[in-house]
Formats: sequence, C-alpha cells, structure tokens
Amino acid sequence: MSALWRMRALINDVPISPLVLNDVLIAGETPPVTTRYSIRCNGQEQRQWSSGLWISTSAGSTGAILSAGGEIRPLSDRNIQFRVRELFPVHLNGPAIRGGMLPDDFVITNRMSRMCLYLDGQPSALPVPFGAKLRFVTSETPLLYFAPPERKPMEQCLSMP
Repeated sequence: MSALWRMRALINDVPISPLVLNDVLIAGETPPVTTRYSIRCNGQEQRQWSSGLWISTSAGSTGAILSAGGEIRPLSDRNIQFRVRELFPVHLNGPAIRGGMLPDDFVITNRMSRMCLYLDGQPSALPVPFGAKLRFVTSETPLLYFAPPERKPMEQCLSMP
C-alpha cells in the first residue's frame, strides 16, 4: 500500500472542503484578468500582479504546475509547491518570489475585488473576499492506494532477445 498526500485550502484560516488531490488555481473571476495579491514566503512579502498562481500536490506535479515551471515530485512527497504564472514585475522589493516548496509562513492576501479559487475536481470557483488570506496545508492523513508492481523501462523490454 502507498500513501498519496492531498492538500487543504484555507480562507482566513477556515478550512475549505473537500481536500484537493492535484492542484488549485488562484486567479480572477475571469481567469485572463490580471490577478493582484500580496505573497508572503520565507519572511519576504511582495505585492504582485500576474496571471495567477498554481498550488500543487505531488499528484498534480505532472500537470499545469509543470508547464508553469514547477517540478515533478514523487507521489509519496508530502510537500506542496507553488508557481506564479506570468509575473508582471511592477514595483517588486527585492528578487521576485516565483515558486518553490511552500514554507510554513506562505500566505496569499487578496488585493482585488473578484478573486477565485479553482479547486481541482470542483465544478465551480470559490470566491475569495477582498483582503482574505489564503493558506494551503498538507492533509492530516494520506489517501492509501495499491501501487502496481515496478515495471521494466521500455528500453529494457525492447533490447531483450
């Protein structure tokens, strides 16, 4: 049996249901609109404008976050990663916060009137009030699943007599 870790989104420290298996997109109510927010990460805080942010579990690491510059993580990894999408570098204080593994102090503060959370697998977006603080945490317990046995790489199969 193997463990697959999910994440929980929190708005103003209130948990959102259900748990997220793959990823969350933080963007405007109309996703092409510029997303405005403050980001706090590793003791640094910046106001940013971008196309939004991807927040991803290891299960979601081969999807949208990978195309945004994230990295593929092992399914058993408990870490959550984030990537800022198409950052518009307006008035940044210091090097841009662009992505990585979520530290304990990671918080997104909404700086726009119509921000939404697009949770993986949910049919509609969740509105985020102006000034609300978003956090993301690893689920308390993993989803257990049966993993198939290891397979030989295709190259080994093709080179067999």
